[in-house]
Amino acid sequence: MNRSAIENLQVTLACQVTQKNALIGAVKQACLCYWSETFTGSPEEDLCSSGDANSLAKQGPKVRKDTSEPKITGAGTRERLTEAFVSIQLEKVGPRDEMLNSFIKRRQIMGVVMMDPDEVAKIKRKLIIEFCRKFSLRMSQCCVRGQIIGLYHSLTTLLDELPDIRQSHFLIGQDHELKSDMDSGLGVHPDPRKFQRRPRRLLSTDGRMFLNLWFLPHYTEVLLMFRTLEDSACSRALHHSLEIVSALHDIVYYLVSFARLGNPGVFSSKRGGGAVGVGELTADWGGTEGIGAELWEIQKQVDSLRDPGSPEAVGLLLQLRRHVLFLQYDTAVRHLIREAFLSSGNIVAYQSVSDNMGHALLALSDSVRTNHSSLLSLPEPMEPHSPRAQRMYPWRSFLVCHGLHSVDIWGIPPIEYCMQLCLSGLGDRSRMEANGAILGVSLLMEDVLNSGGRGARPLRLLDNKDEDSPEKPEEEDGSSMCDSVDEEEKGISSGPLQDPLQVLSVLKGFLLLTKQLEVFKESWGRRQLGVEQINTMKTHRHFSRLYRADIQYPSMRALAQQMGKEKDFEALLSDSQPLLPPAGASEVHIKTFQLLRLLESTECDMIRAVQRRIARELTLVISERARQDTGLPTELWKQGPMKHSLSPERPQLVESFTQQLMECAEQTEEGQLTFPTAHLQRCLSTLGCSVMERERGSFLLYSQFYEQILQQESQLLYRREQDVKNLEASQSQTINPNSEVSGLCRGMMLQITALRTRVTQLEEEQRGLEQQVSLKYRRCYDSLVRQLFSTCIQLKARLDEYQVRMDQDVTQLVSKVRREGVDNIIKLKKFGSAKGNEALLTTQSEKHELHDLSMENSQLTGLLSKVKALGHWRQVVGQGKLHRRLLHSQQREMSCQREALRTKMMSEDEVIVLKQELEVTQRAMTQCQTECNRTKRLLTKQSAELHDLRHHSAQEVQSRQELDSYHLQSLEQLREGVGDRDRQLRDLRTQLDRSSRDRQLLRQRSAKDIRQVKGQLQQERSLKQEAFQRVDKLQSQVEDVETALSRCTSTPGRSKTSCYTFPHNRSSIRNPENAGPQQDDSKRDSTTQLERPKTDQSRLRILTTEALLPNLTDGGPTSSSLLTHLQQLRLNHQ
Repeated sequence: MNRSAIENLQVTLACQVTQKNALIGAVKQACLCYWSETFTGSPEEDLCSSGDANSLAKQGPKVRKDTSEPKITGAGTRERLTEAFVSIQLEKVGPRDEMLNSFIKRRQIMGVVMMDPDEVAKIKRKLIIEFCRKFSLRMSQCCVRGQIIGLYHSLTTLLDELPDIRQSHFLIGQDHELKSDMDSGLGVHPDPRKFQRRPRRLLSTDGRMFLNLWFLPHYTEVLLMFRTLEDSACSRALHHSLEIVSALHDIVYYLVSFARLGNPGVFSSKRGGGAVGVGELTADWGGTEGIGAELWEIQKQVDSLRDPGSPEAVGLLLQLRRHVLFLQYDTAVRHLIREAFLSSGNIVAYQSVSDNMGHALLALSDSVRTNHSSLLSLPEPMEPHSPRAQRMYPWRSFLVCHGLHSVDIWGIPPIEYCMQLCLSGLGDRSRMEANGAILGVSLLMEDVLNSGGRGARPLRLLDNKDEDSPEKPEEEDGSSMCDSVDEEEKGISSGPLQDPLQVLSVLKGFLLLTKQLEVFKESWGRRQLGVEQINTMKTHRHFSRLYRADIQYPSMRALAQQMGKEKDFEALLSDSQPLLPPAGASEVHIKTFQLLRLLESTECDMIRAVQRRIARELTLVISERARQDTGLPTELWKQGPMKHSLSPERPQLVESFTQQLMECAEQTEEGQLTFPTAHLQRCLSTLGCSVMERERGSFLLYSQFYEQILQQESQLLYRREQDVKNLEASQSQTINPNSEVSGLCRGMMLQITALRTRVTQLEEEQRGLEQQVSLKYRRCYDSLVRQLFSTCIQLKARLDEYQVRMDQDVTQLVSKVRREGVDNIIKLKKFGSAKGNEALLTTQSEKHELHDLSMENSQLTGLLSKVKALGHWRQVVGQGKLHRRLLHSQQREMSCQREALRTKMMSEDEVIVLKQELEVTQRAMTQCQTECNRTKRLLTKQSAELHDLRHHSAQEVQSRQELDSYHLQSLEQLREGVGDRDRQLRDLRTQLDRSSRDRQLLRQRSAKDIRQVKGQLQQERSLKQEAFQRVDKLQSQVEDVETALSRCTSTPGRSKTSCYTFPHNRSSIRNPENAGPQQDDSKRDSTTQLERPKTDQSRLRILTTEALLPNLTDGGPTSSSLLTHLQQLRLNHQ
């Protein structure tokens, strides 16, 4: 197929895809409007149970009867479905007319160029592609409207189950609702002094201003939305609306689904047909209050944007919030919840979450899902979601990513079903643990925001190719409104974040960084433990210890060193001690340093794997080279190496050339051979190739012959060298037996010194361990002693307090008894004595003052004891601090001693190694001297052999040059012969052309003469036929006249006018010019009576025809004899 045919197929495919998408868009809009009008339940519920969107249309009336009656207000169902109908043929009219008008204009303008069919086809293809683009733009509006209607229908169905949330946060639109200027946002101005009614529109009429997020319009309003705008403006406004509505729908569904996670029976009862009330939302998982708080937070974030009326900014904000919510749930389920179950030993819950999340979390993520059942697969190294594959193979990448049926009717993801599926196999206690893990993720996000969130973004590996990559982060797609996001990525902001876009981008970056860390962490653990999965408690503990020692502690130490707090991480920690990060370190920096450490470890593992492979390959190569048979295995299929007789075969060049040349030879009448020019050129090229092939074969044969001779000689030389080396080694062993003994003694001494150093090292380590153990026990006992001491102090304080309280109680009782006694005495004296009570009253007042003084004294003594206890406590605390410093200094002293001992042992080892290296170098020097002398002798011998080889090679080169010169001479002779033959052939060709031209001219002349003679003969024949016909006619008239005359003689009473007929004869017929006088003579002699003999009419015709018109086909002379006769007549006439 040529390029034009391929382009025609591409245009045909584009037209078919456009028609298919238009049909799907129209059907989608009609179906979703029907569901919004008829169903009270969400089609998502039916999809979860049946899995087929088409079953909804079939079961529509049945569902309507079972659930509730349809909501019909105002117009009927028929009218509403009519509004949702889209006429595809009517939509094609405008773009088709534009296409035809543009084609007519181009044909008028271009003129002559349109005569070329290729140019016409190219212009037609361009116009058809432009028509498909415009038609797709118009029909995409139907698809977008259908998606918006489906999202609003799903959201309204969900809010019907939450009437409090619907009444407090949302406005529900009515069908064919009348709008005012206030609803279009014309008279809306922010005024904090009074309340204003929100507009009942999502966007303004021109689609450039955002008005109200919480208004849910009726589907009839969505069908008429932005229809007065141009196609580009309408599509842009609808896409902004779809971005906002889809993000809001997913956020609300996530909040409600998360609140329902606390009650797993809600979703099952909902799917079974039962009604779900608001009271069933668990408060531990958010509840109605949590949903309302989140919605209020969204409104606050929208109001705090730099441009709250920009649809792009609001759409980007809601999309970022949706991504953050889904990433938060994904991180909690995929990592924290599973890790919590695995660390606690709940293997059943861990396995349940692991099995369910593979199906559920994939539907909630925005990652590319590869379709492995595609018929047109991509080449092996490419990924379907990579920009390079989409640029080189766009159609195949689209099919692999989205499948053959990329557009469906109900495209809303089942968010609640997926979230419930992740935790479906858990009990109440396990669900509470999962809730705690999700709460932990939210607390981590709050810590990141409080710390400023600097550097909270996923780690990217930069490359030179990244500069040309068309991919950009999602935060940069919002153009002007994302300046704050870019500033945050550059690390400019230092305080708390204020811009909501910046806040959400920081949270998204932190969650992606956490996912990267967990993925690399799991991969590192599997690689270190050598297992496929870490799914047991024992394996997880082992992995935790390894990760703590190899990754977490070094990363924390590096972070502390960067922050200038490396002293906190100098001492080694045990497994039971918690590893705390440096003070002031943010969670982002901790995860970043751990991820960098994991990447370094991964790179090291990759380098080690490559080194192992290289070592394995080198081992194979060295073992191949170290074989006794030095020849490579390729020598097996060479010619016999021991046959050194050179017998080249004689090629049949001349015979094959002659045979091929004579295949198309033609022999002429003169005995000459003629050949076609193309055949001769082919024969000559074949001859040249055969000559070159013969030269190449001769060269290869001679080179192989000499290589075999050199290989045999080199093998003999190598064997002699090996024999000499073995002889020298045996002589050195027999001559110097003491060298071996001295080497053994030296080796034993080195081993003894190494063992002594090792013993001293172990002793030092034992002393250090003993000191460390003693310090450890002392630390434990010190804490116990301090605790006992504090307990004693508390007991003593309590005893003192009890004593003081007891004294106070006794004094109070004594004073109370005294007071009661005095009162009784006074009462008794009233009846039995007349003395006054002044003495008793004064005594009672003195006792009361004494009691007050004693109380004050007790309070002062309590305060004094507290001051003493406080001073003692301060002293104890100071002693504890000094003791801890002392322990820390002792640990540092021990570590310094260990480092000093280690450096001392390393220096001793280095001294020993250097001595050994010195001895080895001395021995190597002696061996090098002996080998140098040996090589000098070999060089002299090889120089002589090389001189001989050069001489032989010079002779061979000279003989080869002579042979080449002979070949060149033979080729020159052959070329000259071929040139002579070419000249002869050219002469013969010119003669043949000349003779052929002469023959052709002769044929043309003869053909022309023949045509002329044939034309004359035909003309004469036609004239003679006409003459014969007239003769026959006149003959019949003459016969009629004769019969009339005979009748006149018999009946004289007839009129004489009957005799005035025209007697025609042959002379008058043959010569028409003499007909006039003859007619006059006949008029004069008409009175005389003539009787003529009767003749046979048929006989007369035959004779005249045979005499005057010979037969040219049958019975006459042949055409050739006739032509020659005519030529002779013409020559005689001339």
